[in-house]
Amino acid sequence: MPTETRWDHWPLVEVHGETASKAEHHAAVLDALRIALDRVEPFALVVVQPTVAKDEPMRAPKSGLVRFLRTHRAQMGERCRGVAIVADPSVLRRAGRLVKAAPLILGCPAAAFDRAAAARDWADGRLRPRTTEAGGGPC
Repeated sequence: MPTETRWDHWPLVEVHGETASKAEHHAAVLDALRIALDRVEPFALVVVQPTVAKDEPMRAPKSGLVRFLRTHRAQMGERCRGVAIVADPSVLRRAGRLVKAAPLILGCPAAAFDRAAAARDWADGRLRPRTTEAGGGPC
């Protein structure tokens, strides 16, 4: 089954690649990021990773995703409110490295989860406007 990108809850975008190949999945994430950045408004992304064998390397296939992120880091920093990565619990520790490096690699915060619902909640929370503690609300 190919990767599915869901836009029905914009500005929350979901890329589901549970059964996709790594290359197909990375291409879908790249397409989703291009489209989201072209909309020139804030968004958050939930990425449900394909199943990865415990000893399989997590490095990205040559999809252009890394190059895209490098060249679009400024736009990602302006528009992307966060990337929630959903991975099998057995590989979450390895995904944690990406989470720590996310501001440098992605230009926005990231978090790793073992359930899509938790990832969606986190990403949705990143999209909500923030109010200041000291009376920043309307009168």
